[in-house]
Amino acid sequence: PLELSEAFALSETSVSSNESATDVQGTILVLSPLRSSVSNVLTPKRRSARLSMSKPLHAPQLPLGIAEEARLVISERSEPAPSKVRPLRPKGARNATRPLGAPSHLAHTKPAASKHEGFDSVGAVCEVLRSVEEDWEKRTAAIDSLPALLSKLAASGTIGPALDSLGRPLCAQLADLRSSVVRSTCTVILTLASELGALIAPLTPTLLHQLLKNAYNAKTVISKPSINAAEVLLSSASSSSALNVILQHAKDPHHQTRRVCAVLLALAFSGTNDVLEAHLASTLNAIRTLLSDAQEPVRSSAAMCYWKVHMRFPAQAETIHAQLDSNKAKLLARHKGAARK
Repeated sequence: PLELSEAFALSETSVSSNESATDVQGTILVLSPLRSSVSNVLTPKRRSARLSMSKPLHAPQLPLGIAEEARLVISERSEPAPSKVRPLRPKGARNATRPLGAPSHLAHTKPAASKHEGFDSVGAVCEVLRSVEEDWEKRTAAIDSLPALLSKLAASGTIGPALDSLGRPLCAQLADLRSSVVRSTCTVILTLASELGALIAPLTPTLLHQLLKNAYNAKTVISKPSINAAEVLLSSASSSSALNVILQHAKDPHHQTRRVCAVLLALAFSGTNDVLEAHLASTLNAIRTLLSDAQEPVRSSAAMCYWKVHMRFPAQAETIHAQLDSNKAKLLARHKGAARK
């Protein structure tokens, strides 16, 4: 088969322009049956080598039909297969949009709208924060804008109405299941307590309700920031209403909340607030109950709270000390030194 293939290729390339059309036509007709037999037995590698040696037939005197057929056969076998590689997309074409019927090179990327819109009033912030249905990034941006807005209102002496309208919207965000929203709200509470102090006292009772509920949340990314915010808020902006909220939650069925209430009561009586004496009896009753709690962390926090109260009101605190059994008295003795530091 190789000899036949070479003979066929040489016969095609050896045709010169001075040969007669009859001789060339005869040569092609004689060798045409051999073409199909040679192609069937040649391997692809030898076939491609044979085709690369062949040249187009130069015989202008040949009849048009025969010459055209010879050129087509040779060109079809010598042309490379069309490439299946897809053309590269222009950068940004994946997200690009273009009008119907427009060419692809006119594609353009539509910029995403910013969700961090500006908020020029507390009313606009409250409108966004009334529920958790709004986009969380927009709610976070609204929360982050509060310190600047409230600082301006505090400077002008008109912060009161704004605080009255902010309590429930902020509680709704503290109750959100998305931890990033809760953390942002707690961070803003810390900022407000640091910058405005006692001016935000009207917010404290409302926020404490939800912060104490968050104390028993199974997600530490929610419970820890909430407990920290409650402690700072009570230290900076305590009030009689805030102490009532703490005493109410001291009976909560969740031991985590009961422990935090004991910590907050100790924190409150460490200060010099004038409203403490009005809540002294209720606080001592709560301490007596918490000293008998089934959870050891709650009992230890109650013992620490007792000594904080004792430092402010020693005579009143001694009245319940005499009523305790030996186990509770030992518990108080173990925490006396640490509480007085």
